[in-house]
Amino acid sequence: MFCPQCRYEYRPEVSKCPDCDVWLVKELPVEPKPEIDEESAETSLEVVYSTYEYSRITLAAAILQEAGISNYIADQPVHGILRAPTPGRDPFELVVRADDLDRAAELLEGIDEATDLPEDHSGPDEPPSPSDEHSRE
Repeated sequence: MFCPQCRYEYRPEVSKCPDCDVWLVKELPVEPKPEIDEESAETSLEVVYSTYEYSRITLAAAILQEAGISNYIADQPVHGILRAPTPGRDPFELVVRADDLDRAAELLEGIDEATDLPEDHSGPDEPPSPSDEHSRE
């Protein structure tokens, strides 16, 4: 038995969905396939940004998502395992619809400069320099 609203399956002795409060049916109706807009189906995809750094590509994707531009990252990590940039290997690529390309490129303009770390940046694994120790007191 199935709930026609939430589509959850129940044992045969159950006759009403406790969550939706509707009567169950023996079979779910076949859902119609969504209509495909011919114009959008022919829209091509374009690479708007590429980098070997996963943190930068996810930042770029988030910027576009916030602006309402659909996108996806080509060559994403598999099963959550990040791959290190390897010479000769393709970079991560951020892909958008062709009709969003100009707007997306404008939004991402200067992203590399804005996300570069300063030359003298000490990472989290590096101990602070002696001058940093005294400035905290």
